[in-house]
Amino acid sequence: MGGTAPLGVLPGGVTPVLAAWLFALLVTAAVDAAAPIPSSLTRAALVLAAEVALGWAILALAGRTPLRTQVLLAQGLLAALRNAVLAPVSLLLVADAGGLAPAAVLAVAVAVGLATVAVMAVLVRRYLDLWQQALGRSRRMAGAVLLVTAVLLLGLEAIPH
Repeated sequence: MGGTAPLGVLPGGVTPVLAAWLFALLVTAAVDAAAPIPSSLTRAALVLAAEVALGWAILALAGRTPLRTQVLLAQGLLAALRNAVLAPVSLLLVADAGGLAPAAVLAVAVAVGLATVAVMAVLVRRYLDLWQQALGRSRRMAGAVLLVTAVLLLGLEAIPH
């Protein structure tokens, strides 16, 4: 991934970034509303705000400003997709078996789990590509940034309501 493609094809400016993160918030709110234990919209908004702030801070610390808005836009779209992909797993955890045999329930759970893992693997690859291009650094550095970001956001999610 050299140059500015594919980030360079994304629109710059604050409005597309805000639209992407608003879309992520709407997707997250819809997923949370269908969850067995819905979380508040405020909490979802704070976690997403922390994610965009963390992305902005990483780019600022790395001195990478040319594609900052495009990176934040891509991050918002990936956040929406990530949250949508995880929805079937949370719904499956509380679904009524409806008289299905345990083997059928297990088969459905395994199929949903494998599909989720496959899609999340593609998303992690996209996140790695995003950070590698955004930082202009090695794949290892992109992986380290992704890992630190994920750990910080999981820590934030783990804070009791």
